[in-house]
Amino acid sequence: MISTELYTALYLAIALFFVAIRLGYAEPFYYFKRVLVDDTFVRLYEKGLKRWRNALILLTVASALIYAVYLTQLSEIRTTHSFNFLTGSLVVAVLLLLKWGARRGLAFAHNEASFFEMAQVQAQTYFAYGALIAFSLGVLLSVYPEQHLLFEYLLVSIILALQTKCYYGVIKHLLRRKSERLVLFIFYLCALEIAPVVVVYTLSI
Repeated sequence: MISTELYTALYLAIALFFVAIRLGYAEPFYYFKRVLVDDTFVRLYEKGLKRWRNALILLTVASALIYAVYLTQLSEIRTTHSFNFLTGSLVVAVLLLLKWGARRGLAFAHNEASFFEMAQVQAQTYFAYGALIAFSLGVLLSVYPEQHLLFEYLLVSIILALQTKCYYGVIKHLLRRKSERLVLFIFYLCALEIAPVVVVYTLSI
């Protein structure tokens, strides 16, 4: 059982990590916060600016840590969960790597490297954005553990909404560039979203 003081220290360390990203990459972080209403972050990233790449990598690392802490925290409240910080970190890291590999494989099979870059940036950006919300919910979970179901449903709903926004960005990009490549998005959706749900459902019955 992890003490409340340790969770406080973990969240404080992650908050300081975000402050460091904010100070070190002020412009990318500013546009990252506006990603729901302004796609400047994604568009400037495509130009290959080094500070954009570094900012997104650090945001992804911080986000993976947030989800690992949140899963650990939730597991101590719900007996149906069995994550500690190490297993939570591994699960999140493996999921990110699998999705990265699937995107890379689809892009290679269709000779569409720019699709991989665009889809990857969109996915990482919204993953990190969802983690910022998970950070706030994790802090609230520490204070109001009895409201865990509310926080769970809220986080899942927000992540689904962010995923939808992410897909919208991918479709808009494909239609703007090559409408015939929309079939690539369908393959992407099946490989990264539908297939994992089917596998998890099959294993659970």
